[in-house]
Amino acid sequence: MKDKRKINLELRKEAADIYETLPKNVKRGEWVSDAVIEKHSKEQQQPSIEERITRLEDRVDRLEEWRDKE
Repeated sequence: MKDKRKINLELRKEAADIYETLPKNVKRGEWVSDAVIEKHSKEQQQPSIEERITRLEDRVDRLEEWRDKE
C-alpha cells in the first residue's frame, strides 16, 4: 500500500494541474483543489479485494442454497 504522504502529494499535484487549467475568472482560491482532492479521496475508497471476494462467496452460497431448494 502506498504511503499516505505520497498519495496526498500525488493528489495535490493532480489538483494543482487541474486548477491551473481553469480560466482565471473561475479561480476563486483553494476550494477548487480541495474539492478535487475530496473527489479523488472518495474514489480511492473502493472496497478491498478481500471484501469483494467475500461478497462474491456470499452470493455464490446464496445461489447454491436457492438451487438446492428447487
